[in-house]
Amino acid sequence: MFFNRVLSSIVAVTFAGCTVMTTISSGQPNVAISIEDKYYSTMPISDKFSMTTFGNYEFEATKPGREPFYGILPLRFNGLNLAFDILFFPPSALINLRQVYPYYQFEIEKRVILFKDKEEDGWQEFRPTQAETTRAQQYFLGR
Repeated sequence: MFFNRVLSSIVAVTFAGCTVMTTISSGQPNVAISIEDKYYSTMPISDKFSMTTFGNYEFEATKPGREPFYGILPLRFNGLNLAFDILFFPPSALINLRQVYPYYQFEIEKRVILFKDKEEDGWQEFRPTQAETTRAQQYFLGR
């Protein structure tokens, strides 16, 4: 019994630190995107992002001749992780309940982000709120 609990705890902690792969593209040419400390000057890209529960991923999208587009990435709630956390290691719920979507497309002209779970899915649209825009702008201007 003790061994099973220890093993379950180790597995839970291991999964809590997981990263998720995402592909980011742009609907327009010559768009550069910064997401926290990562900078992408060509699209499309694929990269890994850590799961989070309380954090966000602020972004700045720029294109020559356009005003920068600021906001946060929409994140996906991971119910499977919540169930696993409740059953095996509740403290890990503090760090792994939300994750990036597998696909994002920045539409800097429309100031929206499109996202989806599967390549064959239709795009969902996300428009950052003014508060999210201001927060991201302060983050990037304060660096």
